[in-house]
Amino acid sequence: MLTFLTHIEHIAHYLYAFASKHHLKLHSRTRVLLGDAQAQFDLFYNAYYQKNIALIHKINNLREEYQFGKCLDLLEQVKGREVIIASYIRELFRLIQVGTSPILSELVDKQAEETRR
Repeated sequence: MLTFLTHIEHIAHYLYAFASKHHLKLHSRTRVLLGDAQAQFDLFYNAYYQKNIALIHKINNLREEYQFGKCLDLLEQVKGREVIIASYIRELFRLIQVGTSPILSELVDKQAEETRR
């Protein structure tokens, strides 16, 4: 779990550092997608602390919409250095989705243990 959080933090840091260094003014659709990534991280956070499998399923069900839809659309629409920001945003979505695996594993193991009792 810590590994995934560290990877997510690194990408968020790289995104911020790049945008700050180049004084980028992001297009509105890039800002919206970045807000969606924050919302998805909130789901990830709540899934872990609330031990909520439904939130993990929600993140995984949104995978196609973001990974192969909105993020790719943004990459095709923006230009210049904003493409780099869009790629970081797509990586955030990917890492959040992949990071649900250890949470799900922990919850499934707990359910299996409770079933054996």
